[in-house]
Amino acid sequence: MGTLFLQESDATVLLADIRDFSGLVQQKGATVELAITLSRFYEHVASAVKAEGGRVIKLVGDGVLSAFIGTADHRARAVRAVQALLSSKDAMNAPARAAGMPIVDYTVVVGSGRVLAGDLGAEKLQGFDIIGATVNRVFRVSHVATKRGVTHLIEGSTWDALPTNGRPAGHAVEPYEGDDGERTTLFQLGA
Repeated sequence: MGTLFLQESDATVLLADIRDFSGLVQQKGATVELAITLSRFYEHVASAVKAEGGRVIKLVGDGVLSAFIGTADHRARAVRAVQALLSSKDAMNAPARAAGMPIVDYTVVVGSGRVLAGDLGAEKLQGFDIIGATVNRVFRVSHVATKRGVTHLIEGSTWDALPTNGRPAGHAVEPYEGDDGERTTLFQLGA
């Protein structure tokens, strides 16, 4: 077993996930065009996250898991990254639209809490990762958001911790209720 270097930290987790990627794969198959589409999406998300000081943790199929750790304003940084994703989505899709390639639509979910962050893995396969209830909850909310057709969600605890003078426009949507009775208030960015 490899050496573990882990630290418990407050963090804001951002998960961006392509909507109906399975349908796109069925329609297009495993093609170079699909690989280009994925790469375009990965770059789009990574640019917005890194511009706000976040870290891309890993690519998860057609999703990108990112975290904002180690700053007092990690929630605000993550929400600004979501705003950048919203405002640049059309620009990301413009070259694809012009070339007749697939257009990417995606769900983004942001949630805050404690995570265990650091080097995880086996001796010969180790890398930086985050784990914990916050990460699991963000993934569950993302699945629910996709089913509801809702995008760009911020968990209520993250939303409430944002400075009121810098809080973007948003509105409450139906909360997430887990099988275990967990209830998470959600806000969608935009009017």
